[in-house]
Amino acid sequence: MLSEIDAHKINEVFAIQKGSGILLGSYSYNATVDKEMISGMLTAIKSFVEDAFQGGNQNLEAIAYELYSIHIQKFHSYYVASVISGTYSSSFESKPRNQLFKVLKKLSPKINALSRHEVNTILKTLFKR
Repeated sequence: MLSEIDAHKINEVFAIQKGSGILLGSYSYNATVDKEMISGMLTAIKSFVEDAFQGGNQNLEAIAYELYSIHIQKFHSYYVASVISGTYSSSFESKPRNQLFKVLKKLSPKINALSRHEVNTILKTLFKR
């Protein structure tokens, strides 16, 4: 019953170019302070953790921040970060991943040729409420 009261929500989704941290596109349910700053911060944290722990081919997959969790899915030339609020359970884990694979299918072949507006539209279509 408590998990229904505090149900999970995907609040934001960011498509970010690997390495550079350039924001390729995003979708937000609520207004965000600075999406460019968030994409750069996520890239810096991701790079720092992966370098600091010298995990070889391991990747940072999630960041927990009190009421939010940020889930990161790496693709060929970019990664997608989903900001999720509410009660997070292992049964919910497959839902964001399934949605991210839809993003991969639509974006991967043409991500570098799309404008930010086009990427935003694709993400909005996939993640709107």
